[in-house]
Amino acid sequence: MFEIKVPEFGESIQEVQVSSWLKQPGDWIGIDDDIVELESEKASQPLPSEHEGILEEILVPDGEFASVGDVLCRIKPGKKSD
Repeated sequence: MFEIKVPEFGESIQEVQVSSWLKQPGDWIGIDDDIVELESEKASQPLPSEHEGILEEILVPDGEFASVGDVLCRIKPGKKSD
């Protein structure tokens, strides 16, 4: 299981808000697919996946806040079925 965590946005930013999930549980995620839109006090940016698989679980819902290093979701590894 891969854990997708809140990345560092910059020295002064320690917390971000989940603006919107671009993928939902059960969706296939490829490497570099944007999975969630994160918003800080300075910018909004999508977070691409470094892994491929199926989005298993969202831990921080839309509108909620998370700190740098917090787990946002989990991806079950696997290959895309045709």
